[in-house]
Amino acid sequence: IVSHIDADGLQPLSALLQLDMSFNLLSSLPAELFHANSQLKDINFAHNQLRELHPALLHQLMHLKQLNLAQNHLEDASWLQHMAPALNRLALRVDLSSNRLQSLNLSSLLFFEHVQLADNRWNCSWLVRHMLRTPPASLNFARSWPMLSAWSVKELLNIQGVDCFDGQQNRSIVLLDVGAARLEMGSNCDCDEPKDELATLTP
Repeated sequence: IVSHIDADGLQPLSALLQLDMSFNLLSSLPAELFHANSQLKDINFAHNQLRELHPALLHQLMHLKQLNLAQNHLEDASWLQHMAPALNRLALRVDLSSNRLQSLNLSSLLFFEHVQLADNRWNCSWLVRHMLRTPPASLNFARSWPMLSAWSVKELLNIQGVDCFDGQQNRSIVLLDVGAARLEMGSNCDCDEPKDELATLTP
């Protein structure tokens, strides 16, 4: 288990392409950590205790393709605005799921290939305001919730939903396209049963 990395800890590995430091106890990373590793393409720090990243940490990584920071304690992602200028953002996939983010500058993410944002502590007002603007498909806020359908008890609907917080109160927003669900389940429909009821299993 690793809980600390020296600023020059990766310096001898100038040709390093992939780094997996997941499932450790890292709470911070030195700003100079990757200064000698400009060839890195895949970085995984998932399942650590990172609370913040220095804006200069990724500034020299122009070949980055995968960045996994899921299951940390990140409360801010402003460092995303300080990626390498020559980086091809359209080829970059970022996983920030299961952190403590409450809001984001979404304009800094518009040109990434994919950004996973599910299971954060989104502020409900902020979330609703930005969802009404229909965020691009490359940004995913939702997670899957299995739900029973009243018009087909043999089937589960895979509903998409987003958790958010109003003060200390946890709320859930269900993203349900009823028309699409009915179309999918039409062949199994029992027309004598009510068609507009959904019973939630455990999200």
